[in-house]
Amino acid sequence: MPGTEEGSAKGAELDKIIKEHGGLISRDMARGILENGSVRVSNASAQEVCAGKFPEGGLVSVEDHVYKISNKKRFERNGLERFRRTLVLGSKGSTVVVSLWDKQADLADSLLIERGDRVLASNLRVRKAPDGYELSSISSTYLSRLSPSETQFRRFLDIKAGERDIDLVCKVVAVSPIRYFMDLNGGQSGVSDCTVTDGSTEARLTMWRSSSQYAATLHPGNYIKAESIDVREREGLIEFVAGDSSRVLVSNRFKPVMERA
Repeated sequence: MPGTEEGSAKGAELDKIIKEHGGLISRDMARGILENGSVRVSNASAQEVCAGKFPEGGLVSVEDHVYKISNKKRFERNGLERFRRTLVLGSKGSTVVVSLWDKQADLADSLLIERGDRVLASNLRVRKAPDGYELSSISSTYLSRLSPSETQFRRFLDIKAGERDIDLVCKVVAVSPIRYFMDLNGGQSGVSDCTVTDGSTEARLTMWRSSSQYAATLHPGNYIKAESIDVREREGLIEFVAGDSSRVLVSNRFKPVMERA
């Protein structure tokens, strides 16, 4: 049971520290934090983290560009509801994965952070992964949007089937209810079709798995940006596809982007 290997008061403090770090640090790491008090936070770039310049368990604040953001995903662990969002910082060939947990998973949407923005991600825990280093949020992790990207707008007629990992700014025309099904792993998943427009042409946006959960929040007239989506051909027309690695962001901020085009 937690706390039995040490005095009850100290054990409770260790349990609290581990919980504050999302259960992602060892008891020895928690003991070090308790004994040393405040922990030094190093400033870093994604490239420096990838190069292993910071010890596992250390805290860093990373200033870099957002390479990619995924949707927030829900799961259960030990009977508790948890949330996780993957944020990738850096540039092509030199990126680091950041796992944003629970309340921190909402930061990217609440701050309207987009792919290409330059951000400061404060107080991230360094973790050793099988293929390198990655970062995880703790209870004091915060994101700051330092400089925005220049959101690009493309007409549907200029987009071709077969394009992958593109960003799409558009307006919602209609949204279908989520249809649920059992996936190959035996879990429940969903899909929803959304009709969108670039102001002159309409097309289908199909949202699978975690992307489908946004269907419940979308309404005709919403302006959205769908990041990291693929384009395919269906019945002679292009169709946009958003999945687990995509991200759907709803904001009237995208209205002038379309109107200027």
